[in-house]
Amino acid sequence: MCEIVIDLLQPQVSEVMVNAIRILDVYRNYGAPVVQDKTSGYHGSPAGAMNAATRTWIIRVPCDGPFLNRYWFAGRCRRWMRMPK
Repeated sequence: MCEIVIDLLQPQVSEVMVNAIRILDVYRNYGAPVVQDKTSGYHGSPAGAMNAATRTWIIRVPCDGPFLNRYWFAGRCRRWMRMPK
């Protein structure tokens, strides 16, 4: 399912990364950079994503999200832009 999510997001974002804690070699086969936690102990997958982020905005999605489709990301962006600052 990871490949499906990458294929859905790549046309809509400037960079796709895979955040993983196990089977890193398998995830590397999908062609996106694989990042993992750089802190000691397990702090959850957001720690790896936040440490590797090079952009102002990041979006995290599960690779097994059943409702993710090609319109999901665009819809979230429109919603975020309308939020009060």
